[in-house]
Amino acid sequence: AIEKGHTYEVIWLLYTLRGLKRPVDAKAVCRAAGGMPSAAIALVLMDMKSKGLGLGKLPIADWQSQITEDSANTDWTWLMAYEGIRNGWLLDTHGLMTKPLFEPLIRRNIAFYDPRRNIPTSASAAEKRVEIRRRNMFEIKDMLKGLRGIELDELDEY
Repeated sequence: AIEKGHTYEVIWLLYTLRGLKRPVDAKAVCRAAGGMPSAAIALVLMDMKSKGLGLGKLPIADWQSQITEDSANTDWTWLMAYEGIRNGWLLDTHGLMTKPLFEPLIRRNIAFYDPRRNIPTSASAAEKRVEIRRRNMFEIKDMLKGLRGIELDELDEY
């Protein structure tokens, strides 16, 4: 996906590996993704590194050198700068968090990337489906009772 320039696939693959807690050779990924201007890839890699899932060294210095007040106002680096600094993965060397672009976001604690979120497990997805099915059955039972006065006791099993 990296070699073909499929940015979204790279993001989802890295995010999935992060969620599965599978280590990644960050150096190889960063070398391959070097030409991909993507804040999302950088953020997922920094998050993985902070969780001990990124093996090797990330190009933090390169990313920080790309971040200036001018670039944050004009290109994709604003998201990498904001979330990287907010989460403590990057240093605020230019005082960007006090600038008009970021100061209101910081003041309101706005987040675009939540490192606590994870991909849902199969078990949690199955539990959610069962709960939705149960709720739907009770709603149907209540609707039939209200419309027709029909009591459907066999639906109580759900």
